[in-house]
Amino acid sequence: MILANAPVRGGVRSGVIDDAFGERLVRWADQGGGLLVLGAPAALDGNYAANRLADALPVELEPTDPEVDAAATVIIILDISGSMGVEVGGRTKLALAAEGAAAVIRLLRSFDQVGVEAVEDVVHWTVPVRPIGGSSTALEAKVRRVELGGNGIFVYTSLVAAQRAMAKVTTPLRHVILFSDTEDAAEQVKGIEYGYYASWPHQTNSFDVARALKESGITVSVIGVGPGRDRVFNPARYTDDDDDSDFLRQLAREGGGRYYRTTDATPI
Repeated sequence: MILANAPVRGGVRSGVIDDAFGERLVRWADQGGGLLVLGAPAALDGNYAANRLADALPVELEPTDPEVDAAATVIIILDISGSMGVEVGGRTKLALAAEGAAAVIRLLRSFDQVGVEAVEDVVHWTVPVRPIGGSSTALEAKVRRVELGGNGIFVYTSLVAAQRAMAKVTTPLRHVILFSDTEDAAEQVKGIEYGYYASWPHQTNSFDVARALKESGITVSVIGVGPGRDRVFNPARYTDDDDDSDFLRQLAREGGGRYYRTTDATPI
């Protein structure tokens, strides 16, 4: 008997191995019958562990944890604006952000996917969305080689690019991580390079995209690199003279993710 990627009932696809058939396979193997089980995405999962079939196999199967074992896609937005060349703590902001992005890639598994946007006033796909594969080393090195651009990061444009890329993704877990200068988060409103307060809340803005991503099951976290305040965002008080840490914190809140601000690569 050969089971080639055969799902059990309750699996991803409607299965062919119910409990009764699993019992028959156990008796078959106990009586000297040959049993070959080939693993693949639909096989050897948590449903196998719950089926009588597991007793016929020479390995111990454990139920899967969907939050731990499900494949993930992470899109990293990396601010390469000119202001990211400023040094904080002896390293440029871009070097800190790139190190953080590399750490994200290193934590992903071979079957996870990653995409990296290097953003100024346009989006450059340093790493188009792809599986991590056998080793993340080459991808990490590619991110660390990203060079400074010119204009400030266009937050709205970068989020829309991530949204479009995620529309083609089918992994259960999907997350966007934005690394941005806390002092120069430009294009917070669609088409408006500096500031959004003058048109708030009447024009499409970055918060709208973050909420749309959240509603489609995609969370957005933000890592602000550089100095800044950690206060609750208040659009009525926001002026062009303010830093952007308040805006970035609220962006993470709208996207259902988390916000961190740092000047040190270690906590990143």
